[in-house]
Amino acid sequence: MSAGRGTSPDRAGHCTKTAAEYLVMAEQCCRWARKTYPDEGHEIYLELARFWLAVASRLDEPRGSESKTGFKAVLARAHLQT
Repeated sequence: MSAGRGTSPDRAGHCTKTAAEYLVMAEQCCRWARKTYPDEGHEIYLELARFWLAVASRLDEPRGSESKTGFKAVLARAHLQT
């Protein structure tokens, strides 16, 4: 199995992403949410964004860093609340 750009295989051979990569995924979901109407999946994209933000937050916790700036920026752009 080959690892994608910016990913590294874990002991089981699965590719893992960094918190920054999950932030990018959350931002993409927010962009899609802004482009859709409520009945066309708007809330689903927002839920996905919240999920990716939560995953990114969990990845940052063990390092003890307070790098919440990226999360706050995504939330501000998407007008989300957690």
